Amino acid sequence: MHADLDLIAQSLPHTKTRFVSVTVDQAIEARMQKKGAGRT
Repeated sequence: MHADLDLIAQSLPHTKTRFVSVTVDQAIEARMQKKGAGRT
């Protein structure tokens, strides 16, 4: 998921990562929530 690429890029070697299937609508919603979370 594009919204979590920064987290994956910063993970340590040998860190277990689990991928979950999502719909396009769920991915868009997650991205919008993440962008909104950075604003105060």
